[in-house]
Amino acid sequence: MLELKSVKKSFGGINVFEKLTFQLEKGERVGLTGGNGTGKSTLINLATGFLLPDEGEINFGNLSLLNLKPWQIAKLGVRRNFQSVRLSDSLVLKDQFFVSEQKILDNLEMIEVSGIKGFLDRFPSECPLPILRKMEVLRALLSCPSVLFLDEPSAGFSRTELNEFSQFLIQYIPTSTSLVIVEHRTELMELVCTKNWGLFFNEPLRII
Repeated sequence: MLELKSVKKSFGGINVFEKLTFQLEKGERVGLTGGNGTGKSTLINLATGFLLPDEGEINFGNLSLLNLKPWQIAKLGVRRNFQSVRLSDSLVLKDQFFVSEQKILDNLEMIEVSGIKGFLDRFPSECPLPILRKMEVLRALLSCPSVLFLDEPSAGFSRTELNEFSQFLIQYIPTSTSLVIVEHRTELMELVCTKNWGLFFNEPLRII
């Protein structure tokens, strides 16, 4: 479904990827780990249009993503969150879903189970970090993505919060949605993902 083929990417003369090939099939759930600087977030940025490769192909089905903007790729169903939460400080949470009111009503159970229902009328500055991270994930899920990239979604979570969040992802991410989780904390990936990969600097992906 989504493929990065023979991708090369360097920054300041330092190669992050030399010949990266990464394939994600429909409904696959992959955990991606590795040390700092191994290219985990770079892979997400490439797949979602926030970076362009120096060489190689990035395809979604039969469509090349190389000439598309991030918002165009998102409209195709390839969605993501960010390590640093990106929410508007001037809007309460319920106004940042950017979907119809009916869509929100149809998904009230998911919103409640996520744990953010009690914060919907609050501004981001009034909410704890785990709520904001869940908000970004929930906003992506409400768009019914075909592919979802989560970049360190459990950063700042307690062990209990991480377990609850894992169960939420298992319950509410459709089986048809492909999922990639990038994490340093392998507990989340072990609970949610069917495959875990190690990403090593300037080397191919490896299953771990």
